[in-house]
Amino acid sequence: MSKKLPVFKTDKEAENFLNQDLSDYISAENFAPFQFEFRPKQKSVNLRISEELLNAVRAVAHRRGIPYQRYIRQTLEAALRPSKEPRTGKRTCSALGQITSFCSGASACAATSTTATLKTNC
Repeated sequence: MSKKLPVFKTDKEAENFLNQDLSDYISAENFAPFQFEFRPKQKSVNLRISEELLNAVRAVAHRRGIPYQRYIRQTLEAALRPSKEPRTGKRTCSALGQITSFCSGASACAATSTTATLKTNC
């Protein structure tokens, strides 16, 4: 169990705190995986979606602590990533998670990585 970090009233107090051994304050519980984006983005996309869908995307991104544009990009990348399941031409919307619960009707998605397109039946 690690010690809890104190609350500092001034920047000077925080700087002085950093001059000591901080190993008592570090534990594996304090770390979370973080995904870095190394590739530059060369293209932008403009798409029209309903306000409700955008609000749902923003809510999920906020819960994950990332900007909603990054969440959309990560969701598209995950949907197009080849799965280890047998190729049937269709896969479920597990990559789209909570967003597909917004959709009315069928929530199955088909992704074809060869053409890099994503089709949703929402």
